[in-house]
Amino acid sequence: MRDAQDGGLADPPAPRVRSRALPRAAGPVLDLQLQRGADGLTRIARRRVAWPWSLPRGFRLGDPVGGPNGCLTLIPQAAGAALMPGDTWEQRLALGPGACARLITAGATAVHGSGWAETRWHLALGPGAWLALLPDPAVLFAGAGLIQTIEVEMAEAAVLVLADGICLRETHTAPAGVRTQLTVNGPDGLVFQDRQRAGAESFARLARLPGKPTAFASLTMIGARPGRTGPLDLPDVYVSAGVLRGGQGIAARIAARDGGTLTRALHALVAAWVPGFAARP
Repeated sequence: MRDAQDGGLADPPAPRVRSRALPRAAGPVLDLQLQRGADGLTRIARRRVAWPWSLPRGFRLGDPVGGPNGCLTLIPQAAGAALMPGDTWEQRLALGPGACARLITAGATAVHGSGWAETRWHLALGPGAWLALLPDPAVLFAGAGLIQTIEVEMAEAAVLVLADGICLRETHTAPAGVRTQLTVNGPDGLVFQDRQRAGAESFARLARLPGKPTAFASLTMIGARPGRTGPLDLPDVYVSAGVLRGGQGIAARIAARDGGTLTRALHALVAAWVPGFAARP
């Protein structure tokens, strides 16, 4: 993966997404508003859920869990858990003042070829809100292309923990590529922007590195700066963390030989950064 901040590289034209998917409902397929009540517990105040998502009731794991008390855990489930060429999934999540939530997925999302699919997240965190968005890495099949956009608005004293990862379906899988963009705005404007891209030839080159990595992820924490920086000692992966510009938080990059190894490393890093707030129940 290549960080577009590092060398002034010009972005190539966005790949054309040709839709072969079934018609979708207008608007976001997942739209949630979470509020912290007078009793300190975070609850769903408003929800809109459309195919392919379903959303069981949230639950709590006990306090403290690294964020404010009364934190709510949500596990949205996708029918078929797969993005098809031409799919566009848009998700919105808004947290009111002091609300605390952890959102994880019930399993990895497959991205099928041949063609491009797109997923978008819009996150809004009110004053003092705390959100951990920890989906499993997406699994790329042969010929699959994934475009992912994450836009975040953070109020004063809000904290965000965000995982973003992909892995190949098999060692020699040749996907069309991946393009991701994360933009975080705070009360005073832009806090952080990270753009990454990789084409089929990028994965072929990466597979020739020591350890033959086929799985890659970022873990970003904004509004807090826990843990050590530099290369980190986690088994069977390469991982290094660095402080974000302006000291706004910390970000880590992880490369692993397969998706299972990557997921275990993400869980370990989340637990290290946020004691008591493990990535899984």
